[in-house]
Amino acid sequence: AICLLVWCQFPWRDVIKIPIDWHWVKESVKRCWPIWLGTLGAAAAISIDRFVVSYYMDLEEVGVITFYGSFATALLALVQSGFYAFSYPKMIDYYRKDDRSSFWQETWQVGWQAALFVAATSVCVGIVIPFSAPFFQKPELANEAMTLWLMLLAIWIRTNADTLYFVLYARNQDKALWLGSLLFLIPALLGNIVLVPIMGLEGVGYSAVLASLFLFFWRLAYVISGK
Repeated sequence: AICLLVWCQFPWRDVIKIPIDWHWVKESVKRCWPIWLGTLGAAAAISIDRFVVSYYMDLEEVGVITFYGSFATALLALVQSGFYAFSYPKMIDYYRKDDRSSFWQETWQVGWQAALFVAATSVCVGIVIPFSAPFFQKPELANEAMTLWLMLLAIWIRTNADTLYFVLYARNQDKALWLGSLLFLIPALLGNIVLVPIMGLEGVGYSAVLASLFLFFWRLAYVISGK
């Protein structure tokens, strides 16, 4: 209702008279297409482990990693909204102004703050969840503590990779971003397919660590090369 009240104040009659620039729309969609594919790849990489586990194991194990994964996703969301959302506009502004000193100072500041926050939170989660599992009559959450710890380690590595993401983003290195996000799906998928049948749920954790390391070094390589 509030949105409708605001929209009513827009100059719709004037806007309707402006012809649609279909050429601009077409070119914009073409530019967005690979970025959209990269976003799909990154999203699939986060949840692909559940499909692999459901194939090789049963729904109880799927529930365990889904529960663990909810903490991992929450940590990423907290870091995005609590740290990067405030810093990356400054990084973009510094880079456009060719203020490299301030750019890297801001990058370093948000990087260590985000990494420290995720590390501290991961330690708390890694202790509280297994310890409290018996009280909720969920011993499997404690029995698979190693999987939780590995997934939290993967999130910490992913957080450092996300710091590099915003460096590339500020420098308009879009290809490195979308291609890395798309390729991120490959180690996540192959790691789970190979390790889950051998190691059980721990294979999910090791696969997450390997995939996060891939993403980190992929972005680091482009940050260093500047291409």
